[in-house]
Amino acid sequence: MRLRAKKSQARLASVGQAMLFALFILAVFGALSAGLAAMWESEMRTRASDRDSLIALYLTQAGIERAKMLVLSGYWAPGTYTIASQNGLDVAGDNYQFLYDIGITNSGGTARTLIGTGRVLDLSGNELARREIQITVNGISDILPLDGLDDNMSGSPQAWSWREI
Repeated sequence: MRLRAKKSQARLASVGQAMLFALFILAVFGALSAGLAAMWESEMRTRASDRDSLIALYLTQAGIERAKMLVLSGYWAPGTYTIASQNGLDVAGDNYQFLYDIGITNSGGTARTLIGTGRVLDLSGNELARREIQITVNGISDILPLDGLDDNMSGSPQAWSWREI
């Protein structure tokens, strides 16, 4: 009888230990899963921010390319000009607005300073990402006849003038 009681107690003790061990393993896996879920959410937000910033950079580069084309096709007398091109960039059905602006400044002589700004906004108009690039273009000239066009269309970016603002 005593032997049976001891065997029964030993078996209950080993079952209890196994249950405690299983509970401990479940708690560890639960904590790891919760930590991984929190990190995953943060990673997704970081990736979305990187994506929006890259889109803004591409919009800025598109604005700079348009500004280079405009500078070569028009003389741009002294002063600063701002062109806001906000039409035709949105894709139907998405949750974003894509905008770029161009600033053209006559730096004197045959140089023009171009500043492009690209922005990504949500549907409420909150800015999600913004990038700006500045570049100087040399060789813009309108000598004779004074027709408002670059005479030889040979303007080119000044070396080492490209920079992100």
